[in-house]
Amino acid sequence: MINHRTSWWGKAQQHMMWLIPLGVFFFYLVLIAWQKGLVDSTDGLMHYAFARHGFSHPEGLVNHWAKPLFTLIACLPAQAGPQGIALLNALLIALASYWTLRSARQLNLGAYALAPLLLVASNGLSYVVLGGLTEPLFIAGFSLAIHSALRQRWSLAMCIAGALVMVRPEAIVVLPGMGLWALISRQGLKVLHAAWIPLIYTLVGVTLFGKDLTWILSDQPYGGQGAVYGQGLWTHYLTHWQAFTSFSVLALAILGLAQSLRLGMRALRWIGAMAIGILLLHASLWAFGSMGSAGLPRTLTTSLPALILLAVAGLEWVSKSQHRHAIYWLVALITLGVFIINNPYPKALSDQESAAISLAESLKDHGHFHGQKVAFQYAAIGHYLNIDPFDDSKGMKLYHVNAFRPSLSLTLGDLIIHDNVTGHIEGGLLLQTLKADNRLLALDSVQIGHSNLYAFACIDSQNDTILQVGPEQTTSIHKPHVELLKLPANHPWSSHDSLHIHVAAADADQLELFIDGKGQMLSLPLDSSLVMPTSDWYMVIHSSKPYPLESVTVIAD
Repeated sequence: MINHRTSWWGKAQQHMMWLIPLGVFFFYLVLIAWQKGLVDSTDGLMHYAFARHGFSHPEGLVNHWAKPLFTLIACLPAQAGPQGIALLNALLIALASYWTLRSARQLNLGAYALAPLLLVASNGLSYVVLGGLTEPLFIAGFSLAIHSALRQRWSLAMCIAGALVMVRPEAIVVLPGMGLWALISRQGLKVLHAAWIPLIYTLVGVTLFGKDLTWILSDQPYGGQGAVYGQGLWTHYLTHWQAFTSFSVLALAILGLAQSLRLGMRALRWIGAMAIGILLLHASLWAFGSMGSAGLPRTLTTSLPALILLAVAGLEWVSKSQHRHAIYWLVALITLGVFIINNPYPKALSDQESAAISLAESLKDHGHFHGQKVAFQYAAIGHYLNIDPFDDSKGMKLYHVNAFRPSLSLTLGDLIIHDNVTGHIEGGLLLQTLKADNRLLALDSVQIGHSNLYAFACIDSQNDTILQVGPEQTTSIHKPHVELLKLPANHPWSSHDSLHIHVAAADADQLELFIDGKGQMLSLPLDSSLVMPTSDWYMVIHSSKPYPLESVTVIAD
């Protein structure tokens, strides 16, 4: 006899496997349609730019900062604008919810149906989806890798884990974690499948873009960066946990990890180890100020596929009673409530983006911008001026501008726009340096909240104050207080050990010397001497008072 109740429930479960991911996708469609303006106007917008211009600038497809696999996948959706990237991310999270749901069921967790809810309602996930960031692709890949491993499809699991190397840096945890799990499961040879995607990218980079064989390792964008954005305590991510997901998920995940250790659940232990590994990775980077870490809670969303499975396991443990369904409903309601409180939509425009919109409109309305080259750092500037940031004739980053005499990197009519968020940190250019450059004219400025944007135009492209000083030559200077001296690399002085520099000025108490190559700033009294090594360097001589310099004498020792 057929048990109709069981048959009905079985069919309902099968439908649920697809209906829940479809519901997730529809949920994000509503948010995307509802949202006005950009959600992430910095990194997210740059990822969009790499993808949008991927066909005209294919070198971006092997750019590690841009995340090569993400850029490749996002190229077509990006042609529809930033919303196209958001739609792609919505689809990826819908798939992640499906694979997480299947994984929870594969682990025989009774509360498996709550896995997609705990995932999607994690604070910070909607931000990375709508912001066009790379975390959703990693989350989807990580979810598929776990699901494949649980089904003993180790070749696919390792191939996906290897591909994540080209998506986000958290792969440094997931790849060895999946590899060790495979080895423990006696699937050693299948670990080699992790090399497929990196190998293909290596060959593409070498053959099409002239990169060396080790470019996947050597071209990493973060290795040489220190505490660019600061550093903090090891507990930083715990104190900012609500910006990532709820504390209820954390508590349940801890219980789930304890349950896996107590009962010897090997698969769940490996899943938990990878979640902990990602958390510790970001905590240590922020604590030591390493690899350009900014302490952003959103980066921890990459651990969600593993963390949610631990949380569902923890929920299974605490709900073993006749009131289990009531507990499930309670957890679901709390999760939704926390999400609604912490994620109001539509998100308001940031002060920084509002300032960028206002400045772009002002420059256009007053005829200051007519398609000429613009130097900028804040991505929204290029977006609202519709500039291809990879076209050297149209745009350039501030870190490519001469940090001591910005106008030297510009031609007549070019614009340079400085912001107080990224301009000095990432761009390495101080606002006072722009204001002191007598070849730059201040055009406009916008201040909204704590965000300040300034626009300058290059009004003189002549290099008449650049002086090439000859051996034992005194050069008289009767010009403004900022001057530039350049010693070419092939100068006859290159054979000398050092140079003797004597600077004199009228009615000024001291001078400041800026050495470009070394990034040094030195102060010396008037009528004093300075001994410097011979090299290719730039020296900006700046009087502390606006009096003309009298002379500069350079003598080779």
